[in-house]
Order: sequence, then C-alpha cells, then structure tokens
Amino acid sequence: MESIKNILARRQTAKGQATPHQQLAVEIAESFGDVSHIGVYLKICKQFDLNAVRKVWRETLETRAQNPGAYFTKIIYDNHHLPKSDTAAKNKRH
Repeated sequence: MESIKNILARRQTAKGQATPHQQLAVEIAESFGDVSHIGVYLKICKQFDLNAVRKVWRETLETRAQNPGAYFTKIIYDNHHLPKSDTAAKNKRH
C-alpha cells in the first residue's frame, strides 16, 4: 500500500500544494498509525485552530494512550473551549 505522504506528494505536483490542514492531518494519522482514519483528522484540522490541534496532539503522544486516535478525538470534542479555525468560521456564515 502506498503511503499517504507519497499520495499527497503526487497530488501536490498535480494540483498544487497541500493545505496546512492536509499536512497536519497526515502527520497526526501517521504518528498514531491510523492512516485509515485520515478523514477524521482532516475534519478536526479544518474545524479547529491548528495550534490548538497541535497542542492536543502533543499531549496525546505524551500520554502513550493504548488507542491514541480515540483518545485524541475524545479530547478534541470534549474541549468545547478550543478555538475554531478561520475556515470553520467562514463556512458557518454561508
């Protein structure tokens, strides 16, 4: 199976650069060994501020949770005070 980074690299040359949201989602998925759920991480990266997502990601890696993907997702969605991304705010207005 081809790695997500290789797929994104091909896509970048074909359609331009990957967005910061896409890049972070790939990094998170690969660090958790959970590339099958990259869509979940991409949604989170688009919905919340990237700095807040990075902070929760680092905290998740430090906990050494048995299922880091589930732990990360639970922390993200349980913290309603996390700042929303500019993208999410723009999409909500329409």
